[in-house]
Amino acid sequence: MGVHLLAQVQGRRAELGARVRQRGRKDTAGQLRRHALFDLAWMVALSAGVVIAVLGAPRVRDLLGDGAVAVLTAAVVLPMSAILLSLRRLADAGEVAKELNKQAGRDPLTGLMGRNLLAERLGSSLSRSMTPISTRPAVLSVDVDRFARVNDIYGHAAGDAVLKEIAVRLQSTLRRGDVLSRHGGDEFVAVCPVVSGKEAAALAERLLAQFRTPFSIDNSEIAFTASIGVALADGSVHEPELLLKSAQRALNVAKNEGGGRAIVYQASMGDFGGGMDAETRLRFALHRDELRVAYQPIVSLRDGSVVAVEAMLRWDHPERGVVESDELNAILDETGVIVEAGAFLLSEACRQARLWRDMGPHMETPRIYVPVRARQLADPSFRSLVNRSLVESGARPSQLVLVITESALMLDPDGAWARLRDVKSSGVMLALDQ
Repeated sequence: MGVHLLAQVQGRRAELGARVRQRGRKDTAGQLRRHALFDLAWMVALSAGVVIAVLGAPRVRDLLGDGAVAVLTAAVVLPMSAILLSLRRLADAGEVAKELNKQAGRDPLTGLMGRNLLAERLGSSLSRSMTPISTRPAVLSVDVDRFARVNDIYGHAAGDAVLKEIAVRLQSTLRRGDVLSRHGGDEFVAVCPVVSGKEAAALAERLLAQFRTPFSIDNSEIAFTASIGVALADGSVHEPELLLKSAQRALNVAKNEGGGRAIVYQASMGDFGGGMDAETRLRFALHRDELRVAYQPIVSLRDGSVVAVEAMLRWDHPERGVVESDELNAILDETGVIVEAGAFLLSEACRQARLWRDMGPHMETPRIYVPVRARQLADPSFRSLVNRSLVESGARPSQLVLVITESALMLDPDGAWARLRDVKSSGVMLALDQ
């Protein structure tokens, strides 16, 4: 039967079916086995893509089990000099399906398009919208309000089941020609050709209606609302990422207004006054003390006591009023100001920790959870920043918890872990946010 391999080289995709050949009439059995594996790797390298092949090499079959399905990753190290192989056995049919979806640019959980594949489709739609036709693409960014409570109460398996059901409901609402993707977590994005903003808004309302029917979890029902940000191509936007960011900004506004609604992007959502771009305006905000830190309590379900607080950055904009954390973080992630703003947040959190401790032994001093963004963690000076904030404020390392996202770790895993190990060795606690 052999071993079925799903093979990938350097993340690029193509299609090629092949059966490994054996070379050389005078080769020994051991040499033949080595040649078989080498030939497969070389075919993968030459195709620069995905190979679905049947490998009859006895050594691999004995290692993984006859009929096994495995992922082969082949990387060329220094052109024409070496090929690095990695084999990972897939446990069951479900894992095989997830791997195939992943290699096809699809979300493993729902089978929907992934972020990159959707961006390709959106780019094609934007190109077509420049021609004299009647429709133009609208991006609808859908986020489930307070979805984290499902994972907290029922577990991740139940959360995954609900996400699959949400995908089915949203897909059933969309029309022929519309495309739906999952961008991770509980965020879905649809690209829909429309003739007007009114049509896009009506479609968003139909998507919201899908959340009015409760979802079944473990013989009980739970209801959700959702927030939707809508961005419509107007002929001036030719980059998919710009339209996706506009939809995200509208989504942040919808969530800041309480959720359960759809908001259409307006140019004013990206305007921060005085004709300045967001980055310049934020730098002014830092120097003018327009940024402040709010503390959200984390309460014990057992006795109602405050066990910790989460530090959140807010912007007291002189014209727009308070820009809440979700919208502000989205803006910061788009600019280089995130490192400076993150340093300000960390410094203020440490100062507050010291103030609470100085209020005396009768004062319970909760730990302060401080979110760390990807660009902050990638900064080589991150470790010294944490140390300086603690020393200058006089706060104890045990009062501080740094909250790191998985995506932040994935940007530079080795460097990130090295910096975090140094931070943890000083007594600061770490928490992982998925």
